[in-house]
Amino acid sequence: MGAHIDPAWWRDPGMAERLHRQDIAAVFRVLKKHGWSNTRIAAVTGLGTPRVGDILAERHLVRTYDVLVRIADGLGIERGLMGLAYTAETSNTQQAPSTEGGVTVDPAVAALNEDRTWGLSWGTDVSSTLRVVTGMWGADMNRRDFVVNTAFVGGGFAGPARDWLLGWPDADVSSVGTGRKVGQTDVDMLWLSCHSFQEIDRRMGGGYARGSLVHFLNNVVTPLLRGDFTEDVGRQLLAVSARLTDIAGYSAYDAHEQGLAQRYYIQALRMARSADNDALGAHIFGDMTRQSYYIGELDEAVSLARAGQQAAQRASSWFGVARCASLEARALAMQGDRTSSQAAMTRAEKAMAKANADDEPAWIKYFSMDQLEAEFAHAAEALGRPREVLRFAEPALAADRPLERRNVLVGTTAARAHAANGDIEKAAHLGIQVLDMIGAMSSERALDSARQLRTVLAPHARGAAAEFAAKAREVLPA
Repeated sequence: MGAHIDPAWWRDPGMAERLHRQDIAAVFRVLKKHGWSNTRIAAVTGLGTPRVGDILAERHLVRTYDVLVRIADGLGIERGLMGLAYTAETSNTQQAPSTEGGVTVDPAVAALNEDRTWGLSWGTDVSSTLRVVTGMWGADMNRRDFVVNTAFVGGGFAGPARDWLLGWPDADVSSVGTGRKVGQTDVDMLWLSCHSFQEIDRRMGGGYARGSLVHFLNNVVTPLLRGDFTEDVGRQLLAVSARLTDIAGYSAYDAHEQGLAQRYYIQALRMARSADNDALGAHIFGDMTRQSYYIGELDEAVSLARAGQQAAQRASSWFGVARCASLEARALAMQGDRTSSQAAMTRAEKAMAKANADDEPAWIKYFSMDQLEAEFAHAAEALGRPREVLRFAEPALAADRPLERRNVLVGTTAARAHAANGDIEKAAHLGIQVLDMIGAMSSERALDSARQLRTVLAPHARGAAAEFAAKAREVLPA
């Protein structure tokens, strides 16, 4: 079964019977047999990965109507096959402001509850883009269910990527808004805040300060975007707003809110185009690539990584080229294409040789040689080459850099490589070090990687492996 399911597949008599019974566990088990991971199922249905595991183990029965609808829509199942209404009962409600949990909801936002395409489209102009993205920030801040639990849409990046490549920057981004005059000092303040949120995300994980970031976007950035600014300030304001939205997307991705992350990335890319900032667009393409291969959309991941390299080359951002090429290498490795993966690695190394950190934008200056080696370690694991994993991972781990989440992800990868080489003691000792780092972190991806290591070491119940298992019981959620 490919990335997209033929709608006729759901009408197979055996599958139709499962759907009629609303036996979601059985449906998910069939998807697993066809190569779908828990993460991918979670992403397209808007469920958390742990909840998918609970459903598969029949520890949780899905009976709530809105969850059943989300599963049906996410998997492309006709609602009627599951005994669900084809249209929402609220579709004819009057467009008056509503109140939920004491929060007044804008009717334009409330109406989006049933619109799965919201946030996935490429705005025709700056004003339409800003209406969507500021609406997303507000809905996210208020934790509106249809935003927080929205599902990842397979192939959803293809249209925006095409529009980026074919589109022109907006001709005029100045504004005579209802707010105050916005100047360079405001833009500089946003970039300083951007750096702080970026560092917190990289060190502590996406869940640690995501709420604060969304609050900042809604209460600080939105009023500035509604202000009065010149053409030059407008481009800069759109660029920093795009970068902050990109960080919000990455934080949501790291926290396993995949549908929301996808929509943030698309809107960030649209704002980067309005800002005429190819280097920033390349970075966002890289983040889209990460999410795509994490979920299992490997063809799309390769295409996005290549689009990112084109954008980075136009901007002469060689760190950007190297980053996107290394991400392409990982996606190709996950497809089992060793030759093409190696070619992408070589391309990344050549780009690094041309790079000068002083010439690079602030958001990519962190991308040094040890970061490239970390990316190569993940690609080597996907290719089933544990010795190469260690060759790349060890210098990345030895680098004294405050990138705790990266070190957890690379550390667990290296530990699994030690186990694959038969050195269980080394694997367990490294795993214990990783668990020490995870304690204060809020990253679902880091937890997932540590759980994978726990599964690898589970058959070994003595020595350091037993110590690791005991510590994992304390640190890792079930």
